[in-house]
Amino acid sequence: MTDGSVGVDDLLNPSSYSPKIVKSGTLSLTGSSQPGSVKISGLTSDGSYYLSAVFVDAREERSPLKVISFTTPDNTVPNFASGYPYMSKITSTSGQVTTMATKSCRLYWAVLPKGASAPTANDFKANAVSGNLGFGTLDVTKNVSNTFDVNNVPLEELESYDLYLWLTDVDGGQSSAVKKVSFTTVDGTPPRFNTNPTVNKVNATSVGLYANLNEAGTLYWVVVKEGEEYPKPLAGQSGKVDLSSDNAKLQVSAGMNALKNGKVTMTEGKDVSFTVSGLEKETAYDLYYVAQDKAGNYSETVGKITIHTLDPNAPTVTQEFTKYNGTDSTTPLPNTDVRLVFSEGIQDAGTNQNLYELYQKVAAGTEPKSKLAGLLRDSIKLYQDTGNGPATQVVDYKDDKDNWTINYENVVIKQEDGKTVVVFPGSGGSADAALNLQSGATYYFEIEAGKIADTSESKNVMGKVTLDKFTTVFAQVNISTVNQAEITVGSGPDNKKTVNAVWKLDPVTTDKVGDFIDWDMLIWTDTNLSFNLYRSTDGGPWEQLNKKGEVTITLSSATEGFLGVSLTKDFLKVGETMTDFDPLNELKEGQTYEYAMEFTSVNGERDKQAWNGRVNIRVNVVAGKDNDLRMMATSVTEQNWMDTVVNGDLTDIGLPKDFTLKVPFSDQSIPEFTSGYPKFTPGATDAQMELLLNRPGTVYYVVAPKGDILTTDKDGNNYKDEPHYSSLPTEGNNTITMPSFNQPQVMDILNPEKSYSKNPSIKYDNTACQSSVVKLSVEDLSPQTDYIVYFVIQNTAQNYSEVQCYRFTTTDVGTPYITLNNQSPDVQFKTSESSELNYVLVAYNQIPDFLKGKFATEANMDQEDLKKFQSSGLNQDMTILEALIETVRQGSGNEGPSVFDMYAKASLRDRVGKLIRRNQSGDSMTTVASGPISLEKNVPQVKQFEQYMNMNTLYYCLAVARNKDGTEDGFKAIGGVNIPDNDPPVLSVTGGQAIPTDKGWSGTVTLTFSENLYWLSEDRQTLKEVWTKEPVNATQGQKAVYILDEAFGIGGSAAKKLKLEDGAFASPSGTFTFKYEGVVEGDTLVFFRTGYASDMNMNGRGMEAKTKTILTYVTGTGTTNFLTNGHFVITQGAIEGDSPTT
Repeated sequence: MTDGSVGVDDLLNPSSYSPKIVKSGTLSLTGSSQPGSVKISGLTSDGSYYLSAVFVDAREERSPLKVISFTTPDNTVPNFASGYPYMSKITSTSGQVTTMATKSCRLYWAVLPKGASAPTANDFKANAVSGNLGFGTLDVTKNVSNTFDVNNVPLEELESYDLYLWLTDVDGGQSSAVKKVSFTTVDGTPPRFNTNPTVNKVNATSVGLYANLNEAGTLYWVVVKEGEEYPKPLAGQSGKVDLSSDNAKLQVSAGMNALKNGKVTMTEGKDVSFTVSGLEKETAYDLYYVAQDKAGNYSETVGKITIHTLDPNAPTVTQEFTKYNGTDSTTPLPNTDVRLVFSEGIQDAGTNQNLYELYQKVAAGTEPKSKLAGLLRDSIKLYQDTGNGPATQVVDYKDDKDNWTINYENVVIKQEDGKTVVVFPGSGGSADAALNLQSGATYYFEIEAGKIADTSESKNVMGKVTLDKFTTVFAQVNISTVNQAEITVGSGPDNKKTVNAVWKLDPVTTDKVGDFIDWDMLIWTDTNLSFNLYRSTDGGPWEQLNKKGEVTITLSSATEGFLGVSLTKDFLKVGETMTDFDPLNELKEGQTYEYAMEFTSVNGERDKQAWNGRVNIRVNVVAGKDNDLRMMATSVTEQNWMDTVVNGDLTDIGLPKDFTLKVPFSDQSIPEFTSGYPKFTPGATDAQMELLLNRPGTVYYVVAPKGDILTTDKDGNNYKDEPHYSSLPTEGNNTITMPSFNQPQVMDILNPEKSYSKNPSIKYDNTACQSSVVKLSVEDLSPQTDYIVYFVIQNTAQNYSEVQCYRFTTTDVGTPYITLNNQSPDVQFKTSESSELNYVLVAYNQIPDFLKGKFATEANMDQEDLKKFQSSGLNQDMTILEALIETVRQGSGNEGPSVFDMYAKASLRDRVGKLIRRNQSGDSMTTVASGPISLEKNVPQVKQFEQYMNMNTLYYCLAVARNKDGTEDGFKAIGGVNIPDNDPPVLSVTGGQAIPTDKGWSGTVTLTFSENLYWLSEDRQTLKEVWTKEPVNATQGQKAVYILDEAFGIGGSAAKKLKLEDGAFASPSGTFTFKYEGVVEGDTLVFFRTGYASDMNMNGRGMEAKTKTILTYVTGTGTTNFLTNGHFVITQGAIEGDSPTT
């Protein structure tokens, strides 16, 4: 079998279709312990098989099944697999082959020079391959590749060789033919520069170079700013990259991390030129280069040369400071480093020594420090300006090692972005310092003339350069917060102190200050506060500073801002008549001074649980003369600060200047409802709640129908039953004691979604309450239902009250009244109850006739309602439509039910409701828009109608609404809905044939406006109709203007030459025809003498530009100089659509 075994039954009766069974049969044995044998033929060479057997005796008894495995011998001829052998690696001195055999066997190989006699199989067997450069044997496994070097001695570069290989069985039964593989070693010698890249041409933004290589190949180059680190370290590496490394050569050849890069094809022994372009003017660059021959060998190392673009100018220099006061980088600290930044590479003008390269040698120990120090000392000098007489050169370390200011031997020189930076490290107590500056002193650097030059081919030498003076800042003290809530003071049971504000002082450069400068710390607060103060120096034990009891700061009504105390006067030296302040230089740099405040009273309250709000603590450190500090410490007020520090001689040396500790407290006591709260205003399906607490907190509430939540007190009373339910308060009353409830639990109210989410009748939420009343609406309640409201109050510290219970009962479902507001072209809808509203928009001339009927007749009022209506003062002849429009106002507002709501009976209400809802009824009405709106109680919605409306058309909007849980309708209508007209009237001027006379021209002119004409005052506050009849009394005069009125009407030189043609009318019009006589060219008509020509919507012509509309009489001249075509033309104030115009 080819795989495992089979069962006994399959063995005794083998199937001819079994995929496992290859051969089968039987063998008869003559007796017990007698051997038997059988030959199995037809198996494959080198095949693996299983043999299964079972004994069966004459009684059909069966032995256990036995299984053995075996493999047939491999008698195939060994050979190399397809594609093998092949040379997998060839170098200049070695070769490597990869083989794979078709059977497990032994491999022989030998390497001979090209053309040598091939070895035979017997030569391999006898290990007798003479003249070989490599020989060996290897036992190989079928189908397994083997890779190995074939030579035992180094081969010659660029020489050809023959590799012979032979396979044979271990017993020598089968062997392959001898296989030959020829190969040639490669070129492994790096290329070498006969001439390294050399500058041969310099331009403003490019540099030309040439180079010569000893063999054909490629020169690769990159440029970076002079001094920039290159090549870059690989990820995870640090330090400089070895220029002979593969990493360096790869970066250059690939042009990685460079500003510019390129390559040049090199011919053996020939000068080849190339240009580096696109460079900046007057700038130095480092050019890195490497060569590669055609065999892929790189030159031994990456080379470097510094190149310069054309530079006719000497270097410039600026100064920088590494430590300075706040953000003012021009005011350094005494321990700052001073960086002199030269615009390019520099060298000593006398010795041509590159200063950066010399520094590198000094740093490497190959040159003495004194050599560089001597060059710097001659070229860069530091002066101090005391303000008294000429500035003096500062003391050199080599002259006075105790009182020195500058030490040239510790100067550091760097290259940054092509610039040379000469760094004078600040003191700070370091042995490597090059400067030892004083606090508050003034200095300046000076570059000596003729001492420093750039490194360009031009060697531009600097003249004398005096850098800006700088004054070091006064000593400073850094103030920072310490996150610590408890300290240990002394020993004993009460040595643990809870502290509320902790900070530390870190002095900086205080050791540079003279003994005559003292200091003090001021502690301020904006809250009435009593406290103890503690101090720890450099991590040492804490000590209490106020030995004579707590210190109190009390603000009065006259206090402005903060009020404070003095560390020295009020803690360290209490009771001294003349407080003596400590010298500032006794605050040691490198030490820390921690201070901690333990509050004992806040705003007079000693109960820490009741502290609430925030206490602000401000800390300032001031320095100056003893007397000035004493003046400040006597009265630590904002005004005294202004007088003695801001405008005085004391210096605020603390940083940050506005250091403030904010200490928040939260009241641990539980807020309570303010007397009179909560308040409840129940409706039919909702309830309004008003909540107000006596301090900030969060109110959790659950609203449930009576009985839906088990509500019991500690006495076992159930509050779904009377009289217990009625004993619950209906609003807040601090004189009533709230029962103590067993159920529900506090957590039920805090997490209602876990307990009540499956009951949709139970409503819950939470809200934050501050200092004002919070109004909430609980929706989707059931009408005429008793409810219990459960409250739990949480304070800002996450503490909770007990459960409190209140009650209210919802009202019956009411009929909503509708409020409509005309916001043409829109209408705003609002209902007094949450309702479903339907509306229709109808043009004025499409209102059904029955709505124009008399309301008192059609309303079907009973005698009682009819009497009320007749005595109401309402218009007894109003129509049904007018009854829908008119509101019966409730209270002082303008909202309430319509007259129709108050008096119409069922039949008319049903008829109008069907008309608006577009239900089937006997009445028809053409509408331009209709539809439903869902409205929440007293929440207005606006419907936009402009797209359905026509200009200059008025519309009515009719609406009917029903409470979502009710059966009665509310009705309302509003008129005058329109598309507002925002355009002034357009003017068209026409006229009959004009006739020339000896006095001028006579004829008619018709002025046609696109709308009825109105007069608008120039202040745009008064609008009047324009009549063709003069008003006869004051009342009419307030309403209208006569068009030819000499004070208000048409003005201009032609106005008095006009007479109306179409009669006199006391109503507005848009068309006016006049007869005129004696009009001459240039006569004008002006609308109006005062005011503007307008429409009824106060859209005045020219009112925005304050330009009147003017018509001018013009004529034309014929070919015989005869005047023709006299007519009026609009010459000023024309608008789009006017005609004729000029």
